[in-house]
Amino acid sequence: MNFLPGRHADEALIAPQSFDASIQIQGVSSALMAGMFHGSARARDHWKPGLELTAGLCGATDDQTASPWKKDLPDGLVTLHSGAPGSVRVEPDHAIIDTLLPQSLYLLLAQQWARAGLMLVHGAAFEFEGKGILALGDKGAGKSVLTAAALAAGARVVSDDWVMVGFDQSGGLRAERLRDFLMLRHGQACDRLMSKLEGARAVPLDNRPKSVLHYRDQPDALRRQCLSSCAIDRIWLLQRPSSGRFGPSIREPASPVLALAAVIRATMPLLFTRRFSHEARLLRKTSDAAFAVSELCTVRAGTDLIEDPTPVLTSLT
Repeated sequence: MNFLPGRHADEALIAPQSFDASIQIQGVSSALMAGMFHGSARARDHWKPGLELTAGLCGATDDQTASPWKKDLPDGLVTLHSGAPGSVRVEPDHAIIDTLLPQSLYLLLAQQWARAGLMLVHGAAFEFEGKGILALGDKGAGKSVLTAAALAAGARVVSDDWVMVGFDQSGGLRAERLRDFLMLRHGQACDRLMSKLEGARAVPLDNRPKSVLHYRDQPDALRRQCLSSCAIDRIWLLQRPSSGRFGPSIREPASPVLALAAVIRATMPLLFTRRFSHEARLLRKTSDAAFAVSELCTVRAGTDLIEDPTPVLTSLT
């Protein structure tokens, strides 16, 4: 089976494809892959000991001369070869504990797309008042709150987590979602914002303080706010206040160097090491991305974003 970002989405939500790099996957059924990226717990149950899959970039010239690199993650043993297909093997001590999608699968796919210069980025992406925004930040920086605020403000959301970033045929930077659901973290801020979404259907996770919103299960009005991809005009670097106290939301200019460091940190830093010399084009694309957008800034979300998201987002953009 071939796997390409957006291919698993509901046809009504698919925008024209921005990327042309598909991945050939062997060892798992197309139904299992589609189910996992739709957020199906039943599909996740099939990720169990004995499963082994391989993935390679379609149309690429493989080079098997590089030494294999192995990483034993909680949900699978990953074996990668720079410039060549890789694999994941699930052994008896592996299990998907606190994620809907395996970390090992993300790493495998990221390395294959890196061969094409595409970035699998841990970040949120949405479109608000005609501006496409890619928001980056470490765990707890506020991606869930920002995504919930964007939805409450009527923005069109691509994803709250894990997006494919690359350049389209006209040279513009774009982000495309990989999974067909949002997974928002519970908390006073996020819960208050979610309560503003009339008719939103969220499914709590049994073992995590999060809820899942499957795009295709939402009311029509909310479904129309879900995009498969959007142009990226601005990069926001999310920061929490060092004091732990939230004042008004603020935006400050950021340098391309700071943005480049943030994008690398959000794009599997392993793939930028000398061990993956064939993926060097990823570094060039990442550098291009940091300089390609019209605005780079640091954003700190405050309590005002929770109280009245629309005017605050307008002021930030």
